[in-house]
Amino acid sequence: MIKLQANLSEDEIIRDWSLSLEDRLFVRNFSNQYRLWVYLQICALRLFGQLLGNPNTLDARIIGYACKSLGLSIIGTVNTPSRDATRTEHKKLIFEYLSFQQFDKSKPIFHNWLKDKVNSGRMIGEQLVPEAEAFLINHKIALPTLYYLKREINSICSQHQEILFNTVYKQLAPALIELIDSILEYNSSDNCSWFQKFKEYPGSASISLLQDYLKRYKKLIEIRISEADLSKIPQALAKHLYQTCRYYDAWKIKRFKPSKRYTLIVVFLYESQKVMMDYLIQLHDQYISNMCRACKNAHLKALKLYKRKNEKVSSPRNMFQFLVSDKSCS
Repeated sequence: MIKLQANLSEDEIIRDWSLSLEDRLFVRNFSNQYRLWVYLQICALRLFGQLLGNPNTLDARIIGYACKSLGLSIIGTVNTPSRDATRTEHKKLIFEYLSFQQFDKSKPIFHNWLKDKVNSGRMIGEQLVPEAEAFLINHKIALPTLYYLKREINSICSQHQEILFNTVYKQLAPALIELIDSILEYNSSDNCSWFQKFKEYPGSASISLLQDYLKRYKKLIEIRISEADLSKIPQALAKHLYQTCRYYDAWKIKRFKPSKRYTLIVVFLYESQKVMMDYLIQLHDQYISNMCRACKNAHLKALKLYKRKNEKVSSPRNMFQFLVSDKSCS
């Protein structure tokens, strides 16, 4: 969770790794050998929301600046409490001095903030992690491990996503569900399912490829996915679900619960209509450009050959031969 910055400027070191007079008085309550360790832990808890596991991984300039601030001789290695009991007691005193709380004791505060974010439409866990870290530090709550924090965020997001999935699934018509099942089925004539074909990125533009993607677009229109009500799904979540769906094969999609499976496919098909239209426009523009380039090259080639013929005829030697032959004929 702690991200140690490289190439820190002197101003940044002074800003983030300085203590007030009150802080210095607190540090003096500890033995001389551990004052530097306590100094660095106070700054780290304020800055990162966590205590340092190994202060010796810090930039040497930070350790040197802390030594000067404490009036100590500059050293290369920070002494850490060797006894677990001493280290635990010192950490407890640091937490109490800075009024920081452990994450487990402050979960209700964090969950209320997280639920407000989710209710406002922010349901993508990865995007909420940086905001969650800033919120915890601002409210003087110690950050848990990154794995644990992501698990808490994903748990709340998954619960609200499940509610959305059930809402969308309940209003789907039986005919639409049958069509969704059909596009997930393997098609022996194409050696893949329609679902797989909708995920494919087009290659080089050609008439056959344009016709193929036009056929895919017409297939999407035939499904009439616009009849499904997706108004309750935020646009950011819809794009996230579309990108997520692209990484799954049809047989993996079938393993999801019906509510999640059909909602994912409905969102995927809805977004695929827009993407497929972009593909068609891109292919058309590329094909026209290729045709214009080919016509231009053919014209330049024909013009070059015409100029060569004229140059041969208009050369002095050729003109002389032409005049001689003309006189002999007369």
